[in-house]
Amino acid sequence: FATMENEFDYSRTSKSLIKHIIDIISKDYLPVSLDEIMSSMHNQKQPRFAVTIDDGYASISNIIDIFKEKSIVPTVFVCPSLIEMNTIPFPEVIKVAILMSKVNYFDDPWSSKQFKIHNLRSKIKIINYLQDFLINQKIDLITNLMQVLLDILEVTEETIKESIYYDKLLNWSDLKTLIPKIQIGSHTCHHYNIGNLEKSFIKSEIFDSKKLIENNLDIPCKYFAYPFGSNGSHTSESDSYVKAAGYTGSYTLDNNFLTLDESAFNLPRINAGNGLSNLIQLYQ
Repeated sequence: FATMENEFDYSRTSKSLIKHIIDIISKDYLPVSLDEIMSSMHNQKQPRFAVTIDDGYASISNIIDIFKEKSIVPTVFVCPSLIEMNTIPFPEVIKVAILMSKVNYFDDPWSSKQFKIHNLRSKIKIINYLQDFLINQKIDLITNLMQVLLDILEVTEETIKESIYYDKLLNWSDLKTLIPKIQIGSHTCHHYNIGNLEKSFIKSEIFDSKKLIENNLDIPCKYFAYPFGSNGSHTSESDSYVKAAGYTGSYTLDNNFLTLDESAFNLPRINAGNGLSNLIQLYQ
């Protein structure tokens, strides 16, 4: 899962749907922690599943009871630098900015396209377009492009944080309160696309995020999940840095089941946040 329930946000997974998904999976798979998956990955007598949650939004607190009922300890992958900056991943900023903006047209300065903003469907189209565009940009461009975007939409970082669509990240105190109900892993420092970073940035995003989590929470950070998780979201350099940093395992979003011959790194995960149709298709 990634974003949790928010009645005003079309993209968030509702609490009832999360419970339904967990109930369905639990009929055929035994719920365990990520530690249990990793410790006996090559010797599994019974099909099992673990739950992971990306980004670490505060709304996780609203659904933690679902996991407690099933004796599930989810692993939450967080971005420590974003926690300290009191902000959210930039793709989420884009989404909130579009949803809350009062402008009727969006004139895209990068493609000269004009988008009419008149209903939710048109807003979703623009959100997807801009997220795909910015995800593939270099770091030094993202900050400048984001400011241009906010100016066009006539919103600011301050007004975004006051929006009904905004879901802040859990802070260090929040995370300490939720441990041991959850386990903490790294999702890089800033939630950039690792596949677009220079080697020095890749290393710092992987090494520094682990160090920040361990120093602030006084727990081992054993697992790493790549932001965005697609094939282009990691490189041979990043894979080697993950191992060198001392992580026990790393995860993508390749949308597949684990097999007994998997290594402990670049393991696939199924994006349950896409809903029941995605799970049903994979089951079949």
